[in-house]
Amino acid sequence: MSRRFAGKAKLEKTYSYYRGDATGFGSSDVRTRRFTQIEFGGVDIKVEDDATYSTRWTINRAGIYLISYQTRSLVDTVIWGISVNANGATGFTSLAAANKLSQCRGRAGSNVLADPPCGYIGRFEAGDVIRAHHNDQNATAGQVFLARVGA
Repeated sequence: MSRRFAGKAKLEKTYSYYRGDATGFGSSDVRTRRFTQIEFGGVDIKVEDDATYSTRWTINRAGIYLISYQTRSLVDTVIWGISVNANGATGFTSLAAANKLSQCRGRAGSNVLADPPCGYIGRFEAGDVIRAHHNDQNATAGQVFLARVGA
């Protein structure tokens, strides 16, 4: 017997979330994205952004988190992904397997966010650092969403 989910998922009011649009990258040697915050709520996620190390999210409260990262590429060979506790100056394909949460490969030239999003749902501990990596700087638009969805 299969189970089906009926209705929309709801986040409890006390859970944290972050939603942002990509605005570029860190310095030229850094392969992580920068984001402009659109919405942010709660205290479970700490958001940090700077010109060198881009945007990163530190987990303040252990729990189950949902992460979605989508980008638009200008070249066919682009690879992007979501990492945990990884060096921000390292391209995604060069990261250790233990640091890779989700990896995607795009196609070039679309005028919309047509490439599939990378997604991850899993448990994080307090102090874990999440980053949105991109293997090159040929990406334009992008979006990210993080939310604590359970204990």
